Amino acid sequence: MAAITLAFKRLDVPEAGGVTYDEVRETGEHLPGMAALWDIATPEERYEMVTILLEPEGPRVAQRA
Repeated sequence: MAAITLAFKRLDVPEAGGVTYDEVRETGEHLPGMAALWDIATPEERYEMVTILLEPEGPRVAQRA
């Protein structure tokens, strides 16, 4: 029964451009930490954070996870 439930769950997970919903959700979990650091970050560090989020291949955070 668990295997069937897991199979159905995988069907419900959309994928766009090779990225799954779960990968997007996992990356989103890092955003509160980035927001907390924003206030103490230097302009260069802020630039780097924004650049990471806007990379065409996706945030490096997701690739490390």
